[in-house]
Amino acid sequence: MSIENCIVLATMGVYLLFMLWIGRRTSHSVSDLDSYILAGRNLSWPMLAMTYLATVASTVQLLGQPGLAYDNGFSLYFWEKIVVITVIVLLVVPLARRLRKLEVSTIADIALARFPDSKRIHYILTITQVIWGIFVAALSVFGGSLLVTTVTGIPLPISLVIIVGVTLGYTILGGLSAVVVTDAAQWGIIILGSAIFLPLLYIVAEPFTTFFSQYVGTDGFSLTQLGSASNIKPGFTDIYTLPVAPLTAIAFFNNIWEFTSSRSQLCAKTLIC
Repeated sequence: MSIENCIVLATMGVYLLFMLWIGRRTSHSVSDLDSYILAGRNLSWPMLAMTYLATVASTVQLLGQPGLAYDNGFSLYFWEKIVVITVIVLLVVPLARRLRKLEVSTIADIALARFPDSKRIHYILTITQVIWGIFVAALSVFGGSLLVTTVTGIPLPISLVIIVGVTLGYTILGGLSAVVVTDAAQWGIIILGSAIFLPLLYIVAEPFTTFFSQYVGTDGFSLTQLGSASNIKPGFTDIYTLPVAPLTAIAFFNNIWEFTSSRSQLCAKTLIC
């Protein structure tokens, strides 16, 4: 095993033990069901802000989306961000005001308010939410495990057991308080890591345009020999040439869904909607 792998494994071990320590530490404040499920209803606003950030943003923004841009070019990434800004500017504030006026916070609330006596709606929404929850949880666990396996070489089943075991461990120990504190700690690590990594990347790889000119030429459109060998597609830096309409539409609705889901999760954590 190389020194780099040993460092990665040691760092990951310290991190996982830290998460379990948080769960153990927060378990001391759990005295009844209310404090376990609702964290005593006394979470501070900094903790709420950090757990909210961890809910709506994660390593997807740091690893997943850049990886998608690397595989497919900047076009999809650019238009997806334009869609996000459009949703935020045009829809979020009016929609939030409307939902608050209706005293609802989730899609289920809206449907039940529209059809208050419909058992069919209740069953459909319940089944849908359960299936969606299982899918998202499975995707998150598999994605994290796959990353650990790729970086460390640990077999995928072992990575799955470790991630699921640690997550269940601190959640069972400390309840909602442990979830909120670990969310805040994880997001703090992401912010600190990014603050350290980006200047180092600038020093090692030089400025963005200098780095990519090795692959797409000085004009940004002419693939070099290195770019062709790296399987970079023509039009990699062109935001107009790649076919993005269907994927952009999916991204549009996905961002609306993520906004609604994240708001629902925040409401569940804080009971403030």
